Amino acid sequence: MEKLEDEEAKETKESSADTKPIYFFGVKKAYAGFSNFYKAEFTVAGKTYPTSEHYFQAMKFYPNEELTEKVRTAKNALLAKRLGGSRKLPLRSDW
Repeated sequence: MEKLEDEEAKETKESSADTKPIYFFGVKKAYAGFSNFYKAEFTVAGKTYPTSEHYFQAMKFYPNEELTEKVRTAKNALLAKRLGGSRKLPLRSDW
């Protein structure tokens, strides 16, 4: 049993040494599809969100329809992020 654990540890170490991190900041670079800012529309409860950033930030204000709509319809993901980060707007109590 101990030998098997040693072999697993060695394999993990070797595979992690060969693994390089990927970076996905920016929507025009390699791996951009992993960014919350990547434009990939999806619909939840009949509402379409242009990016996952729009959805994430909008949920900070749910169920306040006025604020969630303001974030959901923001012109771009950066604006949605700024709206969600504003402490001038009331966050939901469990956020």
